[in-house]
Amino acid sequence: MDKNLKRLTILALIIQSIYLIRELSTKTVEIGFFKALSLPEYIIFLLASAILIVTIILLIGNRRLWWVGGLFSVITYQIILIRYVSSITLLAFNITLFILVLIGFFFWQFHYQYKKLVQSILDYEIDDKKVVIRDDLLSLPKPVRKWLEKSNVVGSEFIQKAYLEQDGQLRLQPDQKWLDSSAKQFFNAIEPSFIWVVETKMNNIPILGRDLFFKGKGSMLIKIASLFAVVNEKSSKKLNEATMQRFLGEIVWFPTAALSKYFKWKEIDDFSAKAIMSYKNVEGEATFFFDKNYNLDKFLAYRFRDVKDDKRTLWEAKVIKTKKINGILIPVELEASWIPEKDDKFTWYKFKIKNVKYNEKVPTI
Repeated sequence: MDKNLKRLTILALIIQSIYLIRELSTKTVEIGFFKALSLPEYIIFLLASAILIVTIILLIGNRRLWWVGGLFSVITYQIILIRYVSSITLLAFNITLFILVLIGFFFWQFHYQYKKLVQSILDYEIDDKKVVIRDDLLSLPKPVRKWLEKSNVVGSEFIQKAYLEQDGQLRLQPDQKWLDSSAKQFFNAIEPSFIWVVETKMNNIPILGRDLFFKGKGSMLIKIASLFAVVNEKSSKKLNEATMQRFLGEIVWFPTAALSKYFKWKEIDDFSAKAIMSYKNVEGEATFFFDKNYNLDKFLAYRFRDVKDDKRTLWEAKVIKTKKINGILIPVELEASWIPEKDDKFTWYKFKIKNVKYNEKVPTI
């Protein structure tokens, strides 16, 4: 849950608890609105109050199921307040608290679905821990072979699974201000797939995003405050191709995947090569460009920017910095841009990667 929303929810729960303690401290249950409660209702009210306090403790401790107790308590209070209390302010306050708890539920639901998808992606693996040898590179075009050699993949274990985190800034329109973001991403290279989850804020409202490529199908989800889906695109020919192309470009973080059977490479010149990926009746292609030292310089692909588009738009991922991590030289700082027309470049995402993990070191969630 977003930190500001969490603070607001904790504050609202504490205020509610203080109010309840004040009411419960009265000498007899006949004082205040308790005069209208029956004994069973009073017992339920006491139970809800105790659960409310436990909910605060769970929320402070970052326990994701805190909302269960909160929902029970708030609904109980609302029923009692509607029946016995005429205070509009108190009713409105409890409704606000209910909305905050509901947001907590949807945050939990988003992350629960994310966890299940991650587990499905990471389930694909083989027992053979193959080590890349120089002969594995011989059939590749020269620039790709040189890039993999420079990346230090020879002698390393084939990367079946990968995990990384991203800190960056993004925007949806050229005139929009940059929004700070953080993301986590899991990959599987055996059965090509990835899931990317990003968190950002717009006008202090939390926004969650998820891109998925799994079993040859793509999907995209963007939710405001975890409640409202402003984008919910599921498998389609254009989306499947676009997410496959994204996977294709992001193998630069686990470059042994370039040796996979679902790739075909075609040399363009000494410093560029085209990659064609075919998987589950979906095909996508992109071009890799390398500098004079055979470090990756940029990645270009014609992708569908939106499923409603009739034609593809040029998409570029420009490498700003490379670094050796886990013994492999990979890009660690990049900029992603759309180039709809010549000399009309819209950079929409600038980011750095960190906490890269491979194979058995990939975390479980």
